[in-house]
Amino acid sequence: MVKYIIYISCFVTLIFGCTNKNKSVSNIEDNVNFIELYNNHQWINLVEKENILLKQAESNFVYYLILSESFAAIGDINKSIQYAKQWIVQDSSDYNAYLTLGNSYLIADSLWKAEQCYLKVLEMGPYHARAMLHLAEVYKQLNQPNLAIIQYLNAIELFSENGFQEEVIQYSSEVLKLDSANFKAKNYLEQMSKSP
Repeated sequence: MVKYIIYISCFVTLIFGCTNKNKSVSNIEDNVNFIELYNNHQWINLVEKENILLKQAESNFVYYLILSESFAAIGDINKSIQYAKQWIVQDSSDYNAYLTLGNSYLIADSLWKAEQCYLKVLEMGPYHARAMLHLAEVYKQLNQPNLAIIQYLNAIELFSENGFQEEVIQYSSEVLKLDSANFKAKNYLEQMSKSP
């Protein structure tokens, strides 16, 4: 069974909306269809449109994200990595490209490469909670629980500051699985139990 990481897709809709102002109506309709397929996890349908998506990627690099995630979801990790790398070649300033590549490496159990990608994301965007969580997963798989806990706690702090209670509870519980006496995780859970 293919390991699959849930990707955050809300920025995809935003990118499509912002980058297609001067496109023809049919191109915009095609984009909407791709967004619908993407949001509905219709990975096989997207893979079947690989050539069209590649053509679109010439002017909008986010199509590499769609290709990378689609191929990862159907188990073709090599193609997933290929398209994430192409995105980085086209736009090395987009931390989402490194996040996508890291996710592909994580699925492929290339943990050192995944770690490097997530560290690059955090270098570019130090408050990227999703990269912190994926980095924690890398460290768990590398049997480095202390490093995993640090990343979880960094993400939990961001979630707490921004009112994401479910995430605070979920990842505080993950910390306690690694260290049942962790004071910070216990404190976060206690704070959440007092919240309305």
